[in-house]
Amino acid sequence: MAAASSAFTIYEDDGLTHRHRDGDYAELECMLQWTPSAIRLRVKKRGRFALPYPTASHRRTSRRASRAPARREDVALIRDRR
Repeated sequence: MAAASSAFTIYEDDGLTHRHRDGDYAELECMLQWTPSAIRLRVKKRGRFALPYPTASHRRTSRRASRAPARREDVALIRDRR
């Protein structure tokens, strides 16, 4: 596997009101980088909306074995829906 990267933005607001029109929303700028030895997800929050999830978790969706370590400090702001 060669080194690669991907970027995307997640938009968050309360989903109920029109407060986003007054700037009460957040954009989570996500940068995913992977190499044969590591996977890293970095998230930068912009905006004043208070996110409803203070913790992070990492889940692999593939059942294939991976040699890349998953370290807690490499993942941020992903809601754990257990």
